[in-house]
Amino acid sequence: MTIIQLPRATEVQCPPCHGQCDQGRACNAQGASANSELLEDDEAIERRFRATARFWTLYAAVLLVAVCAGIAHFLPVLQKLASN
Repeated sequence: MTIIQLPRATEVQCPPCHGQCDQGRACNAQGASANSELLEDDEAIERRFRATARFWTLYAAVLLVAVCAGIAHFLPVLQKLASN
């Protein structure tokens, strides 16, 4: 984009004034939109994500150890049953 094309590409608008600013050009007269969502702290989200990830990692590790211990415990019994 060249400097000549720049004014054509950007739309000139007044700041929100509710139509009573008399700036000498067409006013868009749009009020600011309200957002009902509460702002959240990025650090709090990061801490919550890391705590959740640690919980599920620990849970998966305990589950894996339990499955391996169960296999090690019942494998000799299953081999005896299979050989009879």
